[in-house]
Amino acid sequence: MAGSVSSEIEKIIWMIDKNHQALIGVIDRIGTNHAWLLTTLAGASPSLLQQVNGQLADARRAVEEACTLLRLSNDKIRSYLRLV
Repeated sequence: MAGSVSSEIEKIIWMIDKNHQALIGVIDRIGTNHAWLLTTLAGASPSLLQQVNGQLADARRAVEEACTLLRLSNDKIRSYLRLV
C-alpha cells in the first residue's frame, strides 16, 4: 500500500514540476511580449502605455507567484513523501 501511495505522490511531484517549468516559459514569453508591445506602442498616449505596462507587469508577477507556490507545494509534498 505504501509503495502505491509513494508512486502516486511521485507522479504528482512530476506533474507539479512540469507545470512549474511551463510557467517559467510563460514568464519568459510575457517579458518578451511586454518589451515588444511597449516598443510598438511607443507613440501611443502615455496613459495607455502606463495602463498596459502595469497590467503586463501584474500578469508577470502573478505567474511568478504561481511558480513560487508550486515550488513550495512540491517541497512540502517531497517532505511528506520521505515520511511515507
